[in-house]
Amino acid sequence: MPPETPRIPSPSLIDVFRIQAEAGRFADRRLAQALLRLPPGEYARPRASWYGSLQGVLCHVLWADRIWLARFQGTPLPKLDQRGDPDECPDAAAWAAAREACDQAVVDWTQSLAPVDLSREITCRTTSGEAWLHPLWQAACHLFNHQAHHRGQVDAMLAQSGIPDLLTDMMLYQREAGLARKG
Repeated sequence: MPPETPRIPSPSLIDVFRIQAEAGRFADRRLAQALLRLPPGEYARPRASWYGSLQGVLCHVLWADRIWLARFQGTPLPKLDQRGDPDECPDAAAWAAAREACDQAVVDWTQSLAPVDLSREITCRTTSGEAWLHPLWQAACHLFNHQAHHRGQVDAMLAQSGIPDLLTDMMLYQREAGLARKG
């Protein structure tokens, strides 16, 4: 008879958000290492992408994460410009420092969550001013999905610049963080 599979308790949604925040930080640190190896000019070089360059995509995600955190925490929103602020991150080193601080803020926010927070409705205004109400749990799912979506775009642009696959997958994070075991 095969050995019994150990029973693993089902995580809460808050546990999932905490893992996603740590995995995002893990991935962003790998991105930062790769960005710092780019030849001069590649970070801001125009590319066929929605935000026009690595810098543009990275600044957009940084801006979006700050917007979502402000909404979650009920603090004043940064200016509403989907491009973010390219002047804040003129080079990869500046982006890496800003991203590290933002990732820490996301991790801290997930650590502060209580179950009652998940159903709290937050108001989200589009850049055109239209208001929408979302339960916090839905908006948090969007935050992590949005990060992963654009991280994939950045990975593809880095590959076009000669930087090989960065291996930023959640599964790799889980293995390296000791959250998975060999079978």
